[in-house]
Amino acid sequence: MKKTISLLLVLIMTLSLVACGSSDNINDMVGDYKLYSMVENGKKYDAEELKGLEGLGLKVTFKVNKDSTAELNLMGTKTKLKIDTNKHTLSKGKQSLKYSYKDGIIKWSDKNSKTVLEFKKK
Repeated sequence: MKKTISLLLVLIMTLSLVACGSSDNINDMVGDYKLYSMVENGKKYDAEELKGLEGLGLKVTFKVNKDSTAELNLMGTKTKLKIDTNKHTLSKGKQSLKYSYKDGIIKWSDKNSKTVLEFKKK
């Protein structure tokens, strides 16, 4: 249980610094996403492990809209973000985070905490 709480705290801290990001074409990214995998301090959590967290009510989703905005839903707490497809960043205010998009997967990384999050299109 301590690992789960630690994992969630790292996720919350990382995502609180997140900004919106997009691919070269926002229309390719539009849709609903689910947290697919996560790497935290060198430990990878795959889809099955994350599915176990969902069973505990710890659900994380991401939605990209046509107007280059996005919404992160972290266990019921929603955060609005802005996507910049030219810079490949997600932003909230002055804070931003780099992302990549390929084959329906949006990948965010935070070099400071060595956390990588991957969201897969539903």
